[in-house]
Amino acid sequence: MATQGGPAQPVSVVTSVPVEGGAAIPVAVVTDGRATLGGPAQRVVVVTSGPVQGGPAIPVAMVTDGRATLGGPAIPVYVVSGSFSPAPTPLPLIVSGLQLWYAARLMSGIDGAAIVPTDFSGNGRDATQATGTKQPLFKTNIINGKPVFRFDGTDDFLNVPAIDLTGTNGLTLFAVVANITSGSDRVIFECSTNINSFTDGFLLYRESGNSMVAALRGNAGASGSNFISTVSVTSAATVVSATYDKSLATNEVTNWLNGTSAGTRGANVNNTNNFGNRASFIGMRAGTTLPLAGDIAEILLYNRVLTTAERQQIEAYLS
Repeated sequence: MATQGGPAQPVSVVTSVPVEGGAAIPVAVVTDGRATLGGPAQRVVVVTSGPVQGGPAIPVAMVTDGRATLGGPAIPVYVVSGSFSPAPTPLPLIVSGLQLWYAARLMSGIDGAAIVPTDFSGNGRDATQATGTKQPLFKTNIINGKPVFRFDGTDDFLNVPAIDLTGTNGLTLFAVVANITSGSDRVIFECSTNINSFTDGFLLYRESGNSMVAALRGNAGASGSNFISTVSVTSAATVVSATYDKSLATNEVTNWLNGTSAGTRGANVNNTNNFGNRASFIGMRAGTTLPLAGDIAEILLYNRVLTTAERQQIEAYLS
């Protein structure tokens, strides 16, 4: 790094976008966070602890777009040596089968403003809600200093594009929730307009007794679920994990609360068909009933039953 009057210092330059379609390459000049290599400029993140503007070394956690932010004025940084290298791939993308990933902490927004989640799975399944007053709010600094999507318990809900799950009879769903108001059933995620009418959907909800329930509909009409104790989930941040495995003869649904498994409740669903190709809903059943009053920080859906090791890795990532 050039110090604007001092000698150049070695730096590490990290980017999350490909550089000319290849591996790491030498950088001739990077100015204000953009590389000039004879091709299109690339955004970069520069990590350095070297001196700037010819003065003594100062701690710099991160320099974005070539400017250090240390609680004071931005400091221009000019990189004259270094190399590009890929940013680490987030764990949810490493584990195969990811179909959907909504994460408030990966989005930027104004505290208290309406927001619609972006899909970070790479599948382009962004949530939709055309009515602004029915969109959840973006609330900052809620779970470990990170933001959430806040649903008002009245009419907030999100539409999720149809996901073709007809080729699988097993799924894994994760949700990070907090501050859920008690008193009635609250839908977190439901695939289909109502699983009581469809055997190829699935559901995760917080029931009125403050238990988190994952459920399927049986082939013969019997509902079945596995139930996460009676631990209240009305305020504390909770990582909920659920697997829906129709290859099993019994206990097709299994779920965990912050990594701890729960006992079984309800009839065995005897549901052997694959899942469907249906739209899903977050925060309300088909936008009509069982509205969620509370916070969702993240939702991830995989089109297979993850191994124990994989599930625990994702749970640790989300906690």
